Amino acid sequence: MIQLYTGEGKGKTTAATGLALRALGNGWQVLFVQFMKSVPSGEVTMLRRCGGEKVRVLREWDDSFILSRPSDKQIAMARRLWERMGKSVVEERPDLLVLDEIAVAIAYGLIEETIVLDFIKSHPKTPEIV
Repeated sequence: MIQLYTGEGKGKTTAATGLALRALGNGWQVLFVQFMKSVPSGEVTMLRRCGGEKVRVLREWDDSFILSRPSDKQIAMARRLWERMGKSVVEERPDLLVLDEIAVAIAYGLIEETIVLDFIKSHPKTPEIV
């Protein structure tokens, strides 16, 4: 199953976190990847507390903002994170993969849309992707 949460403002990460907590409660392995977020959030803190060995959170973003176009450094951060995510999916085989802020990363040109779509199309039916 693929789920896409969109919209302005609050709620997308919180909804994905709720799904991740439900998955953890069922014994699933969760990989939670946060593009464009650097400040620790309450959601991530609770995922780590509740998930223990069953949850892994990946992030690489610094505190920078994209004002008009992303810098080379910002593009490099997002692409390194994408590579780390790909390796983690192969090595850890999570049951739930959350790509938090991936649509925003695509919109800013940090990650190419075709790369994400190819990943989703070529991926087996598990993990569930948010």
